[in-house]
Amino acid sequence: MKRTVRIAISALTICGLASCAGKKDDDFMYTNPPEPKQEFVKRAAPPTMAPDDRAIDTSQFPKSLNERDESHGTIHASSDGGCHVFVDDGEMRPPGMTGPRQVVQCSDDMMQIEWGYCTGADTLHTNDAGNECICYHNGNPPPPPSRVTCPGQSQPATPRTTNPPPPHSEGKPLPPPPKPPIPPPG
Repeated sequence: MKRTVRIAISALTICGLASCAGKKDDDFMYTNPPEPKQEFVKRAAPPTMAPDDRAIDTSQFPKSLNERDESHGTIHASSDGGCHVFVDDGEMRPPGMTGPRQVVQCSDDMMQIEWGYCTGADTLHTNDAGNECICYHNGNPPPPPSRVTCPGQSQPATPRTTNPPPPHSEGKPLPPPPKPPIPPPG
């Protein structure tokens, strides 16, 4: 019985070694470990706002309050309380359609609850005095803009903890792991 087990183990060891024979370290594929899912702080939902049916002269609201990401452009407020950008993937889309979303960290300013009135692909604009805001809605055709409460006019920003965004590898593969030390013969 002992002899049968030893032969089986020896055969498996030889087969295992044979499959690796002649391969160098560079022949093995190393993969990046999965990035940990980054949890960003979310803003609270805004209070229900009474409809404001006053006429809107869009020329009176020249300043966009949406911040910009260096790589992807306009940062938008998400309906779930976070922020996102739309990634330009090179595909042509009809008006009102966007590229894929990528979650980004909201700035302190975009943590204000009033950003919840203008989410998705919509953009928030203010007048020169900064005391009136409108939300430009996205669509094909886009619906007319709506009046909304400006950020900071309802209550202070949601408190947040320091939670930096994950590091990006910019598509570069990780270097191979270090070789394990060779045990001394013995």
